[in-house]
Amino acid sequence: MASMQVFIQDEGGGVTTIDSLAGVTPGDGRLYWVNAFEPDRRQVAEIGRAFSLDLSETDLARREFPLVHIYPEYLFMRWDFIARPTASRWLEKLPVDIFLAAGFIITIHGYPAAEASRVFTEVPGYLADPGTPLQTSGEVLYRLLMGALDRYWRACDTLSYQIEDDQKDVFEGDYDESALADLRAHKGQNMELRRLMAGHRHVVLRLIRRDIAFLPSDTARMFLDVYDQLNAIEIEIQNNNDVITSSFDVELNQTNNRLNQVMKKLTIVATIFLPLTFLTGLYGMNFKYMPELGWRHGYVFAWTALILIGVVMYFLARHITREKEPPGTAKPHRHEELPR
Repeated sequence: MASMQVFIQDEGGGVTTIDSLAGVTPGDGRLYWVNAFEPDRRQVAEIGRAFSLDLSETDLARREFPLVHIYPEYLFMRWDFIARPTASRWLEKLPVDIFLAAGFIITIHGYPAAEASRVFTEVPGYLADPGTPLQTSGEVLYRLLMGALDRYWRACDTLSYQIEDDQKDVFEGDYDESALADLRAHKGQNMELRRLMAGHRHVVLRLIRRDIAFLPSDTARMFLDVYDQLNAIEIEIQNNNDVITSSFDVELNQTNNRLNQVMKKLTIVATIFLPLTFLTGLYGMNFKYMPELGWRHGYVFAWTALILIGVVMYFLARHITREKEPPGTAKPHRHEELPR
């Protein structure tokens, strides 16, 4: 259901809230913030006429990356806020089209007000606080973007905790295929979050260039905080990627180790039966004159020889395949004092 909130801050800092554009007169020294949810084309055109803007760029049906367009009198940007992460909905984008000029800021949402990010209720409360100094449109935008970072951090932290739990299962060696499937899913989520951060960093870099006439240099410098936070989130995303990669490496090493143990056991078995196979093959030849074939106790002797050879070969194979520490490589205990 379409709804609209118009916040008007006068020169004394007082804030008036209305639900229509009645009485909106841009350029009268007051700050206007129009916050529209699910507006139709008629309402968008009405907002454009009230502020003498061409709002044809706003099209929330398009799912594009964050972007910014700078014009002589105003700027247009699309910023992706995100919903609170849940088990069934990890990263749901809430795109907002923002129009900014010297005396106003317009935010247009393509969804109901109930789904909007919490920052859109916190900033109006901040503006209405009697102790809040007079704000500019750029400062309102700054607070909106800084509020969006809270959800980015929450999403990144949630993903980090899930990755660490799966990594712990892999490191302990007590895991099933679900842990690896979760890690693969987390890798895709991490890449999605990285793409989102990269798009937002591009937008903020454009804002801090200080060449926007209606965005004062002091306000432009404030967006450096947003850029620093995005960089910090990017570092966490890279850490998550490193953890996922190391987990897959550990799983591959564990698989190779298990395979080596199986091959070692098979090698011992093959080594034991090698001489036994030779003897049975030798006496299985159907030559007429073989002196051992005429022995009275030849059968018992053959079994005794086979068993004895098998036992000897077993212990010999165990001795050869046992891993030994090279002499002189023993390391001192960490609490023992190293020789000086």
